Amino acid sequence: MALAAACLATRPAAAVPPFTLDLVDSNPAGSVGEYSSMRVDHLGHPHVAYYDDVNGNLKYAFHNGTSWVVQTADPTTDDVGEFCSLALDSLDRPHIAYHDATHGRLMYTTKVGATWTREVADTATFDCGWYTSIAIDRSGQPWIASYDRGIGNPRVSQRVNGVGWTGLYLDSTFNLSGFYAKIVVDAGNTPHVCWYDLTDHKLVYATRRLNDARNKLIWVQETADSSADDVGLFCSLRVDSFHRVHIAYMDITTTNLVWALRDPTSGTWTHEVVDGSPDDVGYDCSLALDPIGYPNIAYHDGTLGTLRLARQDVTGWHLQTVDDSPGFVGLYSSLGTDAQGNFRISYWDGTAHTLKFAWGPSTTLLDAPPVAALPPRFTLSPNPARAGQRVRLLAPAADAASVESVESVEILDIAGRRVATLQLGDDHAATWDQVDATGAAVPPGVYLARALRGDGTRAASARLVVVR
Repeated sequence: MALAAACLATRPAAAVPPFTLDLVDSNPAGSVGEYSSMRVDHLGHPHVAYYDDVNGNLKYAFHNGTSWVVQTADPTTDDVGEFCSLALDSLDRPHIAYHDATHGRLMYTTKVGATWTREVADTATFDCGWYTSIAIDRSGQPWIASYDRGIGNPRVSQRVNGVGWTGLYLDSTFNLSGFYAKIVVDAGNTPHVCWYDLTDHKLVYATRRLNDARNKLIWVQETADSSADDVGLFCSLRVDSFHRVHIAYMDITTTNLVWALRDPTSGTWTHEVVDGSPDDVGYDCSLALDPIGYPNIAYHDGTLGTLRLARQDVTGWHLQTVDDSPGFVGLYSSLGTDAQGNFRISYWDGTAHTLKFAWGPSTTLLDAPPVAALPPRFTLSPNPARAGQRVRLLAPAADAASVESVESVEILDIAGRRVATLQLGDDHAATWDQVDATGAAVPPGVYLARALRGDGTRAASARLVVVR
């Protein structure tokens, strides 16, 4: 299916709340943060694997709800950590695949307790293990897709029964095929892989299916997009609960960001231009599905040097600039969402040579009908609020007449459920410790603070954003 000249449903999202930006790691002696790969755990905390170019080490950072904790995951004297990819298992333990440039091999490490264990995952040729992507199956075993530069083919390496590694080539044409390989293992334990074919300039997809004639699982390969002269760079893959395959990638011919969707029944692909601006967009794109199942894409604008986000909802695609710091930011972007749909993006600042992180609130409520403003000078502070901060809801005494009938403020979550009810004091103020009615800390996300009169009617409402 030919690409549309532009995505007519795309529109700017000026109403999207701003992101909060963090500096995760830096080193005055040189660069850290390249090849960032991020996942969000069950508590909504982000974990990031990345490369320390100063020391030639694999680094790992996670947020504990209060601050960032930075560790060296592979401290050897070898040059290790390029092309790293991170996955979390069902217990939120980190698993990282990465390249050992000194020995030209694919490496794997995981952390159990306080200890990192390190294994050689593949030595098929001298220079295997480029563009790694890792996924964890239902039994807790890692799968790694990568590009074998020594032979020019995509390869999948699998850890079997926790004791050894096996590997196979998904394409044996020696065709310089396998760049930007990505792998996902779905809920049914089926692996899905995509990659860029440099020789034929196309996007390729492969999965493992049962061959009825042979009663055996075999890998089946198909072209996901060859509609332009050169498509498929920086491909990023996800599979939703309806077994639809989503891939984000860059069309080099038009320098646009594109999204492809595979129908599991017909096996057909549809393609849509997500960002068709005159800029060179789509570099280092990263795709994530929100809790509802809509695709979201973080990417780099090569013309403006900014980090961008495209999010889809029922009305179409919405585009937003996340970080427009001076220079070039947004390279090696890695996107995820938590259970409430809040955005998390790790990325490299190519000017400051640092690892940065962007926290963004969920946009689920953004397209809802607007609510009335709170009474004059009735404020929520701080907003956004860091998890654990006390939020003060204040109406100054000078304006007391305007809120005389307001007796309480209720806090609602994104689904409209009452989380807490706060009584206003004599100073027409209340505080919230970010706990629910049972005393448990609430997760990060977007909340609604609603002022109530004594008769229970609503006086006004405002959104409150809680971030980690």
